[in-house]
Amino acid sequence: MIGNPDRLIRRIALAFGGIGLSSNLGCWEDHRDLAPDVFIAGEMDEMAMHYVADSGFAAIETGHAVSEHLVLSNARDIS
Repeated sequence: MIGNPDRLIRRIALAFGGIGLSSNLGCWEDHRDLAPDVFIAGEMDEMAMHYVADSGFAAIETGHAVSEHLVLSNARDIS
């Protein structure tokens, strides 16, 4: 986790799989524009973690495979 663990969370940004990597900076900026209190990502690298800290919101990394499983298992219910 990056950020203040006691922070009140009202808005969450989600990114499954490798979307949280710094190579996907456009996704980070799109989410940042939505003003989340916390960004929950499947996988992050060091540069992404610095970006989160510099942007002023918190982040939680869940693990690449775990995040994809949760999203994809729920996607079947959407279609």
